[in-house]
Amino acid sequence: MLLTVMLCLPVIFVPWSDSLPTRRQPGPVNNRPIIGILTQEVEDDVMKPFGKTYIPASYVKYIESAGSRVVPIRLTQSTAEYEKIFKSINGLLLIGGSSDLETSDFAKVAGIFYRLALKANDAGDSFPIWGTCLGMQLLTCLVAGENLLTKTTAENMALPLNLTKEAHSSQMFQGFPSDVMKALSQEALTGNFHQYGVTMKTFKENEKLQSFFSILSTNTAENGAIFVSTMEGRTYPFYGVQWHPEVNRFQWDPKLNFPHSSDAVRVASLLAEFFVNEGCFCGLGLVYSNKSCTMPPITFQDLPLNIYMIIFGTGIFIFILSLIFCCYFISKLRHQAQSDRFGYREVVLKGDPKKLNLHGQTCAVCLEDFKVKDELGVLPCQHAFHRKCLVKWLEVRCVCPMCNKTIAGPPEQRNSIGTLLDELV
Repeated sequence: MLLTVMLCLPVIFVPWSDSLPTRRQPGPVNNRPIIGILTQEVEDDVMKPFGKTYIPASYVKYIESAGSRVVPIRLTQSTAEYEKIFKSINGLLLIGGSSDLETSDFAKVAGIFYRLALKANDAGDSFPIWGTCLGMQLLTCLVAGENLLTKTTAENMALPLNLTKEAHSSQMFQGFPSDVMKALSQEALTGNFHQYGVTMKTFKENEKLQSFFSILSTNTAENGAIFVSTMEGRTYPFYGVQWHPEVNRFQWDPKLNFPHSSDAVRVASLLAEFFVNEGCFCGLGLVYSNKSCTMPPITFQDLPLNIYMIIFGTGIFIFILSLIFCCYFISKLRHQAQSDRFGYREVVLKGDPKKLNLHGQTCAVCLEDFKVKDELGVLPCQHAFHRKCLVKWLEVRCVCPMCNKTIAGPPEQRNSIGTLLDELV
């Protein structure tokens, strides 16, 4: 047992070990690989406010845990930008999801990278592509030139793989220890979450698929249909799994049947390290090493919906606040102008109804009785009113509400008023 563990350590923990297989002949090795992950369109209403495209975090962790950097590839860029990105990465991961295999932006952009990868591999380089679940389905569609999916429901099921003879001599499983291969075929180590797939019958009847891919494993769907669950290219470094290896290590929803046994974790680790190791021998990153792979600048149109809402809401708030301030400022200016015009600074005072013998009397402006400690305003004609009533009256008219006597007389007359209030407000 100890010997087995010691032999497995270089495979599990050293992603660049020579024991991991690759199609690439010995040559320059890129120990700083970058794997591009193609984003998916957001279809969940809960996620739409946060952006148009997404990548589940488990895929990023899956690749990074094997020693590679990750660059997200958005679906809104030009062909020239995709060609630039292609020359700066060392492999492509097509993730699972629910996009249309023929009309979606996900499928269109994947097609661009697929054709660039074919050209690069034909030229002697080794550019790997990995498809998981929908990504594998998309690879079959790109190779066959048509959608060959049928109903092969295996929803929330962990299954063992029915390995074929080709699996034991494959590139994908060549570096697997024998005990892991045994566990993979006997234990439920692969999480399946799909409704459609390519059946064994459809695969064998399609000449393009037959000549391009080797079937490494199959599984049986809920309806009894046998579908292809693992495949790899015969000459091209293209790989596909209908199941999800990334969930074994990085997803923990208790409602979903994610395999988390030690063997399940080892399977996920070995597959991630295998794919990243394939990318290490891609020469594109070496040729274009002087050109860093940077994301194109994010334009205003690329911002998530919630950012638009925050910007718009902030603008509305600032506008309303500015409007309130302007109205208040204009009101103060108008108020000051009225006070200067009618001179009510000099005729409004604080008084006691008892001293002025106003107890039981009524303000002629508001027709309410005077009360003790009311703030009063007294005109030169000695008629008294509520202060607030008098202020409003004098802003409109400059006569006494009782006798209609003009209150704006010569300065010397206004200054002779007995008790005056220093300020109005």
